[in-house]
Amino acid sequence: MLLQAGDYVRYEPISLEQYQQLEHQIAQGGYEPQRTQIGLEDLHV
Repeated sequence: MLLQAGDYVRYEPISLEQYQQLEHQIAQGGYEPQRTQIGLEDLHV
């Protein structure tokens, strides 16, 4: 699950340059928040 660019800005104000970089990473499919790296199996130990 990828974050939408707008979701990140809503919680943590960033500069336009940072936003555009983040938006580019998302467009490339290369941005994924750390918390989604946890498998569902790990949550039910």
